[in-house]
Amino acid sequence: MRPIIFVILAAFVALALTAAADAAPGEHGRTGPAVTNTFRVIADNSYNGTGVAISTQGYILTTLSIVSHCDGRERCSLGVTDDTEHPTWRPATIAAIDRSTGIVVLRTGPLPTAAMLSTRPARRDEPIHAYGYGHSGGSHFQAAHVVTPDLVVQFREEQPRRRAVVTNLVCNEGDTGSGGFALRDEALLGILVGEVDDPNGPPGTALVSSASIRAFLDANSIPYARPAPPRRHARR
Repeated sequence: MRPIIFVILAAFVALALTAAADAAPGEHGRTGPAVTNTFRVIADNSYNGTGVAISTQGYILTTLSIVSHCDGRERCSLGVTDDTEHPTWRPATIAAIDRSTGIVVLRTGPLPTAAMLSTRPARRDEPIHAYGYGHSGGSHFQAAHVVTPDLVVQFREEQPRRRAVVTNLVCNEGDTGSGGFALRDEALLGILVGEVDDPNGPPGTALVSSASIRAFLDANSIPYARPAPPRRHARR
């Protein structure tokens, strides 16, 4: 079953794909951050989804829809694997859960690279791309764009409203947990959590924004990769 998100504000108008969104995956770079920092998340050998590494110390973002049945259980086979010719299985544990958005932080062993959480907001019509793992075992790359960068939604029932980045990324089973990466600077703009159900307009998909994620990580003292500060030029 696909996760559903309930929209609080007015409907948005779906936009046509930009030329960048129609480009072939290879033009975006199969070895870019959207691919190299994305993992398949597997729970009890039956629940498959996607996760994005945010720290070389082993922290990975995913969603509660994938690992919910492991929450509170002492015995639950949970881990991540990469999309390489010889995949490496990495056992993982749940480090933190944001129940208002459904974002989950997993902890595994040291990782070679990590995505940079964006420190800027998403922009309307901004080209993005994502890499995800289907429930059936396949992986796929998709290009899209930001429909609206700031929409107030209720990610989960009986939880407070939060701001989301709405996109036209496809959200099939297994795609939740994928990262929405900006095409221009490869910054991680947010994590895909599900579809937007808007009775007054066409549907889209929602990312929990990087700002919301950073606030949650900071509140839980979880490290994450940060962009290098701008260099200051010495005065002559």
